[in-house]
Amino acid sequence: MYNFSQIKFLAVLLLFSFTLFSCSKETRVNSNCIPSSASAVVCVNTEKIFNEAAFDLALGENLGGLSLLPLAGMLNNPSAAGIKMLDKYYFFVSGANLFNVKIGAVIPLSDEDELLDYVQETFKANVIEKSGFKTAKILEKYTVVWDNQTAIFYSGALNEDLIQEAIILLQQKPSEALAAKDSIFVDALNTNAHISTWFYNDQLNNYIDQGSLILKNLNASSDLPLGKNNRFKSGKTVFFTNFNDGNIAVQQKIYLTKDLLQTERQLEKQNQLTSVMAKASSSNPLLIAKTSINPETITQALKFLDLEEILNMEKINSSLPSQTSLFNDYLEEEIMLVVNGSKEVMKIKQVPDIDDEGNDTLVLKETIEKEPDYILGLLVKDSVKFNFMLNFLSAGLPKYEGFFNYNDELYYTVKDDFFFLTSTKHGVKALNEQKGQLSSKIEPVVYSNNSIFYANAQKILKLNEELSFFGFEGLENISNILAFKKEANSKGVIEGEMIINFIDDKNSLVSVLKILSDLAVLMNPSDSVGIQ
Repeated sequence: MYNFSQIKFLAVLLLFSFTLFSCSKETRVNSNCIPSSASAVVCVNTEKIFNEAAFDLALGENLGGLSLLPLAGMLNNPSAAGIKMLDKYYFFVSGANLFNVKIGAVIPLSDEDELLDYVQETFKANVIEKSGFKTAKILEKYTVVWDNQTAIFYSGALNEDLIQEAIILLQQKPSEALAAKDSIFVDALNTNAHISTWFYNDQLNNYIDQGSLILKNLNASSDLPLGKNNRFKSGKTVFFTNFNDGNIAVQQKIYLTKDLLQTERQLEKQNQLTSVMAKASSSNPLLIAKTSINPETITQALKFLDLEEILNMEKINSSLPSQTSLFNDYLEEEIMLVVNGSKEVMKIKQVPDIDDEGNDTLVLKETIEKEPDYILGLLVKDSVKFNFMLNFLSAGLPKYEGFFNYNDELYYTVKDDFFFLTSTKHGVKALNEQKGQLSSKIEPVVYSNNSIFYANAQKILKLNEELSFFGFEGLENISNILAFKKEANSKGVIEGEMIINFIDDKNSLVSVLKILSDLAVLMNPSDSVGIQ
């Protein structure tokens, strides 16, 4: 039995506890500040990625070229700006198109006054109290709104009231947030991944399509095979990224609608090039890839690879009308690419020189360059008719081992339901014999997945010395990249994974930061300033 003094002590303790908790402020769930209109969200779990020592090593000592970017000082030393170092940071994107896109960041705070001092001292900003929140405009397109728990950094069109929008998000009820309306997003939030990414496929396709149109209008790269991925035009996708010792692992899940699932099932039945790709490869190729994409993208990719000779057959047969293409009616949606090595090609190039009078000039000079020794395979429909057309159009060309030979630069033929192109006689031999044997690490992945991509980064860098010219230390540390995607399961989910392996066992995040640092130095954006 309890005596009176024990009961009295227990009552006082309960009263004290009730008073303590009733006086404390309610802790905000920062993910509830994400708008339901968001089309993409990235969650960075710094608590999982770093301990404080690793944070200082990765961001403090190796920031390098990243100091050229806006808000770099805050990234370099977040605790000095009152930001919690070990927590979850949320970044979101909203907007129907690239011209009215808004980007926001929901950041947990450890000290609101330190952020106040940082904003005033670093940006010389005028901080205003509004609706119980501190607000400020920093730089030209950025605003920040915060209280004692959370800050929202917001960027968007200059004529929009981003401060008021941020205040609304900080006061948003849980029932109004994205997490209350999307179960897939909630699953992404609840993982232990270092970085979780969620987005609407349709909206991402719109951004890509608009971006490619902008590039074409600027004549920056009109032949790049960009455009909407109509195969996944709806549904949602999530990525889970983890920075391990020696590698980066990125898991992917694509959630399909019922209509897309039915289409995907039909495409998966076409999976016929896997065996050919494996048997035409060397044990350790530079690159192998097999996937299903729409014929329009395949045509763009062929043009990007300078294969107009095949796209426009009038270059081979001058009697044909202009722009005759073999692929308009015959391409299926399956493609494979194998690069086993390289070949040396002599080219005439303009190189800088000095004339007899000491003036700078350009002269023509023969140079030897290495080009990929590739094999391209395409699945075609009505192969009998396609083969008849190919033989008719290429009747004037010589043959080598059953392949049409175009200027000793391109060899092509039809075998069964496949159209093959290769750049060398080695490729012809590999396709005819099909005695290749992939390594034991790659082969099981090739045969057990619907799509596959493998690249030996070290060999590719040696092949193209121009890439090494930039001196990307992080890039040169990459050993290989392996990506694969399975068939859709019964729930309409396609799972895949990408693994980036490095040549050492250091934390892969450090290598990523080195790559980003070197890229920032190379790009050196003119409208970005180093904010220390």
